Amino acid sequence: MKKVLLIMGVLLSTGMFCACSSDDDFEDSFVPQTEDYIGRVYEKTGYVYYDSVEESWYIDIKLPPLPDGAAYFDSAILYYTYALPQAYQQKGLEVKVSGDIYDYHFRNENHIIFGGHEYYYIKLRHVERAD
Repeated sequence: MKKVLLIMGVLLSTGMFCACSSDDDFEDSFVPQTEDYIGRVYEKTGYVYYDSVEESWYIDIKLPPLPDGAAYFDSAILYYTYALPQAYQQKGLEVKVSGDIYDYHFRNENHIIFGGHEYYYIKLRHVERAD
């Protein structure tokens, strides 16, 4: 009986600890591989979207302006994240993000990959609404 009570106490305290975590802590279930590390980015501006195939939020980063008469064709930089705080999980929301980026490997083998797109995983360090 004491063992059952001890196990139940441990399970309840563990559950309570998990339930109290804050979105602002950027808790992340994904552990990127060290060899996939690209670098750190600061205050990149983009728009939030949800990828239903990957079941993940991502930020579509704004590309730098081009000279007059030039346009991007099939180009995008996408930062996937599994730690986007709920307050920012709004389709089309403009945000600024900072963090460490890694090559992104799609979890779903049926995901369509576009040639002109760059796919990264971002381990968020900071996110805020863009002004």
